[in-house]
Amino acid sequence: MADIFISYTSSDRDWAFWIGKELQKLGHAPHIHEWEIAAGGNIAAWMEERHDKADHILFVVSSVYFTKDYSNWERQAAQWAAASKRPNFALPVFIEKCEPPTLLAPFKRCDLYDLDEAEARAALTAYLTPAAPPAGAVPFPGKAKSAGSPPLAPETASFPGKRSEPPNPGLEKAVAPPVSAPAPPIVGLVPAAAAAPLPPDPQMIGRRDRLEELVAAILDRDRPVVVPGALGMGKTTLALAAAHDPRVAARFGRRRFFVNLEPVPDADGLLRRLAADLGVGATGSASEVAAKVAASCASAPTLALLDNLETPWRREPKAVEALLGRLAALEGLSLVLTVRGEAPRLPGAGAVTLRDVERLSAPDDRALFLRHAGDHFAEDAALPRLLGALDGHPLSIALLAANAAGKANLEGSAADWGRRRARLLKAGPADDRLRSRARVARAFARGARAGRRGASAGSPDG
Repeated sequence: MADIFISYTSSDRDWAFWIGKELQKLGHAPHIHEWEIAAGGNIAAWMEERHDKADHILFVVSSVYFTKDYSNWERQAAQWAAASKRPNFALPVFIEKCEPPTLLAPFKRCDLYDLDEAEARAALTAYLTPAAPPAGAVPFPGKAKSAGSPPLAPETASFPGKRSEPPNPGLEKAVAPPVSAPAPPIVGLVPAAAAAPLPPDPQMIGRRDRLEELVAAILDRDRPVVVPGALGMGKTTLALAAAHDPRVAARFGRRRFFVNLEPVPDADGLLRRLAADLGVGATGSASEVAAKVAASCASAPTLALLDNLETPWRREPKAVEALLGRLAALEGLSLVLTVRGEAPRLPGAGAVTLRDVERLSAPDDRALFLRHAGDHFAEDAALPRLLGALDGHPLSIALLAANAAGKANLEGSAADWGRRRARLLKAGPADDRLRSRARVARAFARGARAGRRGASAGSPDG
């Protein structure tokens, strides 16, 4: 993701605004003085600060642009920097056919004139995509020969530069020539088969009202959706159940992705984990990775479940919130964020934060236990007492049920849990008690091979 200063004249304001919005969709941060300077603001000070800190200066070039003092000042300073210490600093984008000054002519440019909106969007996206070799194999352009045989006819050899005539010569400068069929993917993308598969449907028990609420929020897609809740309450289960809902599947098809952020340390790691799970390259600079993510999401509606967001967010709250704001602005991308505790504050329009995922009530807690332990415990006299002690905590229920699988009865588990449960009352705040409950439940599950298999197959997660 790059900070891009947009240099333009007032007569080209509509073009500058359109380009700015397209940059946001690609994951960049455009800086336009009319978007950032309030009444009474110091325009010259804003220009100096933004120009100096920007990663690129994008010129909205027209014949009028070269006649205005401010635009020439911004352009000439950018050209000087690009010629010395800041390569690729100057990005000329022509919105009408005009002759550039001789010192600007050598810069690679993007022409948007005489194009419809879709063509202009494609040209701008290609222009801003980092240069790289073709992702796939390149056919040999020469004529193949075999010993003792005449040369093959020219039409049997593929030529990598062959393509249909572009709408105008300017588009040729902006769009990299494709390789002959089969066409390669977008530069930097790896085959779709490398994308992480969506985990299976958890077949969630109960909470139908919460599922309907989340599905409706996803399909509305105005803003990212935050699913908050305490440890082990089933946030992940709810999010996955929504991703497998037929209505969500119909909207996003195979482009539904689960992104586990539990091991991710910071905002950069979040971006790269998302890129890897989408099946695009996670290497390169952050701006290069962001551009590949943006291009992937723009290709088709995409749903990303960012699970355990609290891990990177609590370490880098401002950086993660800023990144989430940029991701939320990407065309085609819908986000569901599961988070333990307080919800993050996203910039811009923010996010839709749902109610906390709460404990399971009867009879859903009983149904969850029997799913993992087996129906033969349905009449066990100790089951009501054990469920009462577990207090509707889904993760504890699933883990203890997995431990009970294969046993003759629940009496021993209920008694042991009762002895250890006293520790919860001394653990302090509610979230600490939940952590203790989960640790005790996990201890119960250790050593039971069948139980471990049952828990991993579908126990509610954080």
